[in-house]
Amino acid sequence: MTLKFIMQQRKLIVEMYEKDASPEQIKNELDIQFGLHAYSISTVYRKIGLLKCGVNILENEDRPGRPIDEQLLTRIDQIIEEEPFSSIRYIANILNSSESTVYRYVTMYLHKIYKHTRWVPHMLSPEQKMRRVNDLKLLKDILISSQKAKWYNIITGDQSMFSFSYGHKGAWLNDDDERPEFNGSRIQIQRIMVTVIWGCHGIFLIDFLPENTSFNSTYFIECVLDPLAQKKQEIWSQSNHRKIWLHLDNCRVHNSKISIEKTEFYGFKRPPHPPYSPDVAPSDFFLFGYTKNKLKGQVFKSRDELCEAIIEIICGIPKKKLKEVFEHWIHRCESVINAGGEYYHED
Repeated sequence: MTLKFIMQQRKLIVEMYEKDASPEQIKNELDIQFGLHAYSISTVYRKIGLLKCGVNILENEDRPGRPIDEQLLTRIDQIIEEEPFSSIRYIANILNSSESTVYRYVTMYLHKIYKHTRWVPHMLSPEQKMRRVNDLKLLKDILISSQKAKWYNIITGDQSMFSFSYGHKGAWLNDDDERPEFNGSRIQIQRIMVTVIWGCHGIFLIDFLPENTSFNSTYFIECVLDPLAQKKQEIWSQSNHRKIWLHLDNCRVHNSKISIEKTEFYGFKRPPHPPYSPDVAPSDFFLFGYTKNKLKGQVFKSRDELCEAIIEIICGIPKKKLKEVFEHWIHRCESVINAGGEYYHED
């Protein structure tokens, strides 16, 4: 973007601002006239803010004695256009310029802001995004219906791994005491798979996978679905609905033929859940993260101690908080739908 382009856009902003045009109207006109080089809506708002404060945005913002090198500005713009992940140092090295000059040109004249990358669970294809939109439209309707039923007819669940270590790397001793010896094999790390089935009105099941046991469809049926079915009357006793939704993600064990058949046999209905979508699964976006944060800094001497702590934390979550999570679930679905299937992120 050359200085000429910059000043033309500023001039257009001033002209439309004086005609009482809205920021959105100004942005639309900039897009028409300047295409990909048009200011962002945030830059338009910033320029309008300066105008309201009496600042003349048509004046050169640079300090006297420091003229703009239009050729350098154009080269910087080209590099950023081709390689948006370029660092200031990288651009400065390529152009044999100082980092301060490049930074000034990038921020003051090109109006660029460096935004850190955001981790996502999966690089979604267009087809996967569309699948997310379609599935979440159906899920959202189910959630809204359940909300009207005071959340009595839907529960959710998932598995997560928790780990703890035992053994000692060091000890508090007097200054003249011998340093304790350490063998790496003495530090043991254990991982525990935890299954939780829960709803707006409480925790219905917590299961810890025994050591040296595989988590497969048979285990899922015998240790999760069978006990859950026994509690079904407890769940139904609070609801006038003859149907209870059991929300699970798309892991292979949940979706195996025998697991689905057993789920239907017990009278549970499975709402849709799109693949690669932990951002719209309450156990992932709330429950397990909440529990692991509460466990941070604690030391456990045994597997049983960790299991007891997990139970205490999860069962201690107030029902008011669980209700807030389920209501936020609807918001997440709506946000993903409106974003065309992109992953949810906080505003």
